[in-house]
Formats: sequence, structure tokens, C-alpha cells
Amino acid sequence: MRRRKLMGWGLVLLLLILPALIAPSSTYDPTPLLASLAASVHPASPGPLLGPGSLIVRSVRLPGSTRLCSLRIEQGRIVYVGDAPGTDLPQLDGGGHYVMPGLFDAHVHVSLAPGAALRGDDADTSARLRAWHLRAYLAAGVTSILDPAIDERVARDVSAQRLAGHVGPRFYTLGTPVTARDGYVEDLFPPGFVDADRERLGRHLDGLVALGAVGVKVPLEPGVLAPIWNVHSPQLLAEIQQQAAPRKLPLYVHAMSEAMYERALPMAPHAFVHAPPSVSDATLRRLLDTHAYVMSTLSIYDVQRRLLSPEAFDDPLGLLTIPPIERQTLHSPAMQRRYLIDMVGENLPFVRGRYRDLLGVLGTTGPGQAIMQWALRLRLDQTIHTVSRLHRAGVPIVLGSDSGNWPVFPFFFHGRTTWNEVALLEQAGLTPSQTLHAATLGPAQMLGIEGEQGTVAVGQRADLLLVAADPLQGVSLALRSLQVVIFDGIAHTQQQWMQLP
Repeated sequence: MRRRKLMGWGLVLLLLILPALIAPSSTYDPTPLLASLAASVHPASPGPLLGPGSLIVRSVRLPGSTRLCSLRIEQGRIVYVGDAPGTDLPQLDGGGHYVMPGLFDAHVHVSLAPGAALRGDDADTSARLRAWHLRAYLAAGVTSILDPAIDERVARDVSAQRLAGHVGPRFYTLGTPVTARDGYVEDLFPPGFVDADRERLGRHLDGLVALGAVGVKVPLEPGVLAPIWNVHSPQLLAEIQQQAAPRKLPLYVHAMSEAMYERALPMAPHAFVHAPPSVSDATLRRLLDTHAYVMSTLSIYDVQRRLLSPEAFDDPLGLLTIPPIERQTLHSPAMQRRYLIDMVGENLPFVRGRYRDLLGVLGTTGPGQAIMQWALRLRLDQTIHTVSRLHRAGVPIVLGSDSGNWPVFPFFFHGRTTWNEVALLEQAGLTPSQTLHAATLGPAQMLGIEGEQGTVAVGQRADLLLVAADPLQGVSLALRSLQVVIFDGIAHTQQQWMQLP
């Protein structure tokens, strides 16, 4: 009898261990994707945009105004706002619509296509999708973007394509981040740094200066679901601060918890690229003392809730700007399961073998989805509350959507996610005027280019949106009434921007 019991328990133990010994059906490996991205870079051929445009826009209203006025645009800049713009340039009838500044999304990842790692995109697909995404931004009225983490080769390619006249918003970047050895996103941006890498750090920062980066990103992320990644030591953080200062590279910190905010604050960051779910009074006071900007990125919790509801993305903007291959990925049950399996493997690496599959399959069931929805809704509500609190306290909030995000995510669509972020800022209690500021002038101020863009005024770049609804009655409402996007003085409808080669 005892022997039978032992054999029975041994069999149970074997059955429990065996799934952990069988390889999972999917394992996230960014190596092929990185090779495809590197191979997707090609010399730029001439594009359809031959240079800044000159234009007279008649019969428009400034936000909050009922009075009609006209704009005169020369070589991509607003040179006149008033009643007598002249008649010697091409004319655009504004039809009494409102004119507002183009949107500025301060947190996107243009090298990363939604679901790319699930599909195994090759170099040609990566290049085609990148060009599509850049068109999608303009079709969505996003006329400027900041990419805080991008492969240097891809960053140079995006800049070269823009200079050659290809369609895309103004592009600013922080280049390749200073990752930690065995740390967050080191797999996408290797190799990570350790305390002894002082000289290599200097070379890295010099490379960012040569790239034209507007700052340097420093990730501080121990783990999303569990503490699995290394983070920089206080000594290395001090070294980064010391070496970045003479190179005039402001510090942009990835931190998603109060603990990591506290770890970063001695560096006097220029900006945090995510908002935390909570913050104490003491941390808030220290944050105010640094005058740091905070990017909202509320969409990272909201968009994930739509995994098994892909029809949520079938609004007019989504149907226009989401590439068919990305839509197919989102609608595929097999890809949904693979996404969940890879999420388990990446964030809970101690879950082994086919237990990853089990958790991934459970995530597609009713109870599994209920748990995920509850957790994401809780974190979204917490972070919305914190963004509202930071804003009321005087912390400058700028719009950042985290579009592109991580290449296993199949739903952080370029262009559309920016609109989602605008709506979430409104949910956070920002007034229409404050939301408009966070989505236009605020990011420009963060980069020190408010004299160039962010308002509708003489001397500013002519990156403008014509909308039927008054933005000061609701920015989301105004965006849904978008009629024309003017970029660098060139005016097209949303559909026309998407159709350009």
C-alpha cells in the first residue's frame, strides 16, 4: 500500500514537472526582428514633398473665437494672421472651420510595428510599415513626434527619408537608451551598461550628440509584473548625469513606480517618460523642485484592454490608418494566444515550459479576461488619478502615447493611439485648453522649441489642423471633425496624406 502511494505521488509529481520540461509553443526572441530592422534601412530616394509650402488659408477661426480670419503661409511658416493676407498665393477656403496647432506626440516608437515579433516581419515589411506609420501620423494630425528609444540606424533612416521629401511628421529622438546589463529592453538595445563602463558611456553619449538627439533616455525598470531586471546603480546614474551635462543632453527617465521616481530624482531629470500609478506628497514635492515634465502614456493600460475586442479599433481613423497586416494580427486568435504566451515568458520568466501556454490560454477565457480587465482598469484609474493630481499640483504634463511600444503588443497603433491618449487626458480632468496645451505647446516647451511650433502665430511653423468643432469645447471632439492637415505649409485631407507614396 505504501509503495502504491509513493508511486502515485511520484506520478503526480512527474505530471506536474513534465509540462515545465516541454518547450512553450512560442518564445519571444527579438534577434530576428533586430536583424530585419537593420536590413530595412536603405538610401533615400526623392519623395513627393518637394519643400515647404506657401499658401493662403481663408475664412478660419482661432480656437475659442467666432471671428473669421485668414492665414498667410510662406515657405512653411505663418507670416500673417488677419483680414488681408493677399491674393498672390494658392488659396485654401477654410469654410469657417477652426484652425489649431498640429499635435505633438512626445512618446512613440517608430522602429516598432504592432505585432512585428509575432509575425516575424522581414526587412521589406519593416520598411513598408515604417513608411505607412509615418503617413498615419500626418493623417491623424500628428505633425511632430519624439521617439525616446530607437535603433540609431533606423533613426538616421527616418531623418534621411524626411529630408528627401517622404511623408512623415517632424522627427525628434533620444536615440538608443542607456540600458542596464541584464536590464529592461537590453534585448532590443544591447549591450547594457555596468558601473565600469565609464569610457563606453562617453562614446555612447557622443554618438547621441552626432545623431542630433535632444536628450538621453535612462531606463529604470525592475519589472512590470515581478522584479526580474537589473537597474542602474546610484553610482552609474551619477556618472550618466555628470557626462550628459557638458554634452547638453537632458535626461529623460523611464520610471513607472514611485520607487523608481525616487531613485531618479537625484539626477534632476528633465522629464519622466511615464506617469506613475501613485505618488506620495514627499515625492511630489521633490518632483516639483526638479521642474521635470511627465509624459502621460495612459494608453498603455487602456489599449491593452481591447485585446479580445478588436472591433474597438474599427473607427474611421483606425480603418484609414491601421495597416491591413496589423489588423489581421489583432483579429487572429492564434496571434492573441501567442501574444499572451510571450507576455508570460518575458515578464514572468520563472514560469517554465508549457505552463506559459496554460496561462496564455487562460488569458483568452472569460475568467482570465475578467481578471486582466480588472487589473488593467485598476491601474488605469490609479494612473489617471495620479496624472490629475500631478497636473493640479503644477507638474507639466505632456501627451505621450507610447505608440509602437513593444513589438509583441499587437495594438499600439501609430497615429490612432495618439487620439486615444488625448481622450484619456480629458478623462484625467484636464480642461480643453489644458489638453490642447499638453498635446501641442507643452511638448515643444519641453524640447525648447516653442518659438518654432505649438501655437497658431506669426513666425511659427505652419503645422496646422482645420477642424469643424472648436478645440476649446473638447479636443477629442475637434479631432473627430478633422478636415485638413497642413504640414510645413502643405495642405491635404487625411485620405490624401495616406495615399501619398
